[in-house]
Amino acid sequence: ARRHFSVVLCMQTVSAVCAFTTSTGSVRQHWRRRSPLTATRSATAASTPRAMEWYDGEIRRFVRMDRADPPPGGGVLFVGSSIFREWREMRDFAGDWSPIPVINRAFGGSETTDQLQGEVMDAVVFPHAPRVLVYYCGSNDLNSGATPAEIRDNFKEWCSLSRRHLGPEVRVIFVSINRAPQKRPLWRALDDANALVEAYCRDAPHTRFVDVNGVLFDGAGQPRHDLYREDGLHFHPQAYDEILTVLRGAVEEAWRS
Repeated sequence: ARRHFSVVLCMQTVSAVCAFTTSTGSVRQHWRRRSPLTATRSATAASTPRAMEWYDGEIRRFVRMDRADPPPGGGVLFVGSSIFREWREMRDFAGDWSPIPVINRAFGGSETTDQLQGEVMDAVVFPHAPRVLVYYCGSNDLNSGATPAEIRDNFKEWCSLSRRHLGPEVRVIFVSINRAPQKRPLWRALDDANALVEAYCRDAPHTRFVDVNGVLFDGAGQPRHDLYREDGLHFHPQAYDEILTVLRGAVEEAWRS
């Protein structure tokens, strides 16, 4: 049964490779496709499409990795933007989460609309058949002018798509958008987005909001600048130790449930 599952998983991954490779032209044309929930921004996006090079290359790299060494299903899949991507690149990500089997497929610069793309989900989410999905995204949306409600609605749609393909029992964890020093002018909108997502998670089955911002602030209510690099946005490696103190328990509980 184990060998059969591995073969099936490998075939799913190869299918994702083929689908992503053969649909590149389609992806380039439609990759900024919006759901009806974000239709208010569709006309602008369609008239000024965002460059695709960074997105295409990173997704292709993930697919090649999975084709060469298909990971086992039933683990914990981390998706999202650079906060998770850099965790994978700066630290021993698997070691941080051992013995929980983890996969990290976050890509930098991504927004919630990018995570919703069918080509992305087909290539880096569905083939892994995860038991738990851990999601960090929304920070870049705020820079692009997205409203808190759009961030919440895109995440909600992403959850629906994930469960439609992976099953209704899959666990989803949304990690709070980081109140980084660089984001200070957007903190009000950021807090509103977190609050809307948290409210959705409270009502949605098997969905949890984990607020990590508390460990990133000092006793005076100010960001811990020692945890941030010079850009005031991305972390030094030791910041992930702080995040683990809050996030690990939630992930373990979801994975074992």
